[in-house]
Amino acid sequence: RAQAHANRLAQLLATDLDHTILRIYKNQLVIGHHTKLVKDEIARLHGNVSTLSALVRQVNEGLREVGDIENYLTVVEDTAQKLADDICSSKPNSGGASGNEGGAGGGISKGCDGAIVGSDAGGEGTAGSTTSSS
Repeated sequence: RAQAHANRLAQLLATDLDHTILRIYKNQLVIGHHTKLVKDEIARLHGNVSTLSALVRQVNEGLREVGDIENYLTVVEDTAQKLADDICSSKPNSGGASGNEGGAGGGISKGCDGAIVGSDAGGEGTAGSTTSSS
């Protein structure tokens, strides 16, 4: 009789152990499936980050180029103003300046008499009140 109970106990323990092992196996399958989903999502996000990183690099390069152009324009405007000042200082009694002396590229600057000169000042690129007769 003790032998029968021992066999029955062993059977119950084996069945319980089989169920426990089966649950562990099923959990491993679920974990494996979720791990694959997470890895796929990480790969997708990594691709998005790479694309975004490339776009940020392009924007930074564009901003750098815009800064270079702004700096170049500032240098050109400063040089044009110095040139206009030099021309005005060499002609102290000129009474005016033409648009060619006043600025570069249609910008606004002051002529020798202080009048605003440039294509934005009057549309013609010359000082408004100066006339020249030869």
